[in-house]
Amino acid sequence: MDTYASRGFHFDRILAWEAQRHAPQDIFAQYPTDVFGRVSYYNIPADPEEGARGNPLRVLKQLTRKEDFVVIKIDIDNDPVELAFIQQILHDPAISELIDELYFEHHVSGHPLHKESWGAAQKLMNMSQSYTIFSRLRELGIRAHSWV
Repeated sequence: MDTYASRGFHFDRILAWEAQRHAPQDIFAQYPTDVFGRVSYYNIPADPEEGARGNPLRVLKQLTRKEDFVVIKIDIDNDPVELAFIQQILHDPAISELIDELYFEHHVSGHPLHKESWGAAQKLMNMSQSYTIFSRLRELGIRAHSWV
């Protein structure tokens, strides 16, 4: 929030999903007073099923307009769930046209962090496939960023 604010962007609303149970006072204590009233916090798993009640992209379509500045962060640490959301963004213009900026830690095989930080489990995609996904997101006009 501070980085965006230093560039003149102030969020009107923050939607957050977290599957792990947290006490509300622990979650909301981290938000400054001027941001507190703009947070909608869902302490449930984000549901990747298209149109599901707990699908953040469904909620995004319901609450935002194309002229809004929308930033999405996908960091669920569950490869199939994360990819389901990415596929919805890639294949539904009603979603992709709403998103301006996207942050996604895509866990892929062949990445230097694969065995050290992400564990040795087989990943669903490789580096080349990841580059294709990020290229497609950018072709849709989404400033898509990977981080590790």
